[in-house]
Amino acid sequence: MCSSRIIVLTLLFVGVVAVVEGYQHFAYVIPNALLVPNPCTTDDLTDTWGNGRVGHKSLAQDPPKLNNKFGKDFNRILKKEVKFNLMEVWPILCKLNSDNDLYTNGEELGDPTCVWKMGDLTNPELQSNISHPGIPDNSDANDKTPPGPKYCGPICNCVP
Repeated sequence: MCSSRIIVLTLLFVGVVAVVEGYQHFAYVIPNALLVPNPCTTDDLTDTWGNGRVGHKSLAQDPPKLNNKFGKDFNRILKKEVKFNLMEVWPILCKLNSDNDLYTNGEELGDPTCVWKMGDLTNPELQSNISHPGIPDNSDANDKTPPGPKYCGPICNCVP
């Protein structure tokens, strides 16, 4: 009886660890996730958005319920539209404009024609001019000022 409890508890622990570790792998379901700049800063081009945490409102570790609009679209597609088939998420997510600016998620992440596929060893079409698909860019493509206090809090913690 005692050994069966240990086995059950061990399996539960392994399952929880697997789920927690699995979230970081979502960065590999979308192109250029590790290159998304922090839109709340303009002086440091190497300042990226939380090591691939593109779907989160914060650069810090936060609960899954604190997703930005891109993260909410990602979760909806993953859970409801493709039933957890990660390979099918990007073709749908790519065509959306999660943050309601002038650019699709694909345009913002360097795949404007939505041809990149998870697992491709080749890079998406573009690896420059990447922008954040969960935080709206300015409506004027020539305006390079940061999104402003509406989206950027005191510690570059964007909260749309």
